[in-house]
Amino acid sequence: MKKLSVIVLCTLLAIPFSQKAKAGDFGIRAGWQSALLTYSGGENSDALSSFYLGAFKENNIIPLLKYGLGLEYAQMGGTDELVGDYKLGYVGIPLYIKAELGPVFALAGSGINFNVSETKDIFTESVNAIDVPVYVGLGVKILMLSVEARYHWGMIEIQEETKNAYLQLGLALQF
Repeated sequence: MKKLSVIVLCTLLAIPFSQKAKAGDFGIRAGWQSALLTYSGGENSDALSSFYLGAFKENNIIPLLKYGLGLEYAQMGGTDELVGDYKLGYVGIPLYIKAELGPVFALAGSGINFNVSETKDIFTESVNAIDVPVYVGLGVKILMLSVEARYHWGMIEIQEETKNAYLQLGLALQF
């Protein structure tokens, strides 16, 4: 059922991407990610180095302000001395607002992430199938290439008193 939901959502998300795009509207992004699990009481797992990749489409609201929609795959999780690395794979649909001032931009947004895989069954209860992160980011665009940093906070507990948090550093190429 989880895989069917992801397939249906990906199909629905493909509709805006299939519309005729102008130059600079569509792009791909990929990079390094440092993810951890935050527990109530202020404790965190050790950070897990992983990756993210995806595609996005942006539309102008006014000349210096855009909104964007994307499709991304990312690995969340953490690392522990006893268990080692534990990874949760998510397919996400980020939505964001982007303000540009020359080559520098800031963005903020939210989205919905769907859990599609777990590398280790270390959780005593099943992991919530959905996570809703909010994030902020900064970047610099040089011609078609952007260098960006984004920090995400999970708003939904993926398990009792456990949330995702992650930092993404990467590149985006806009066509």
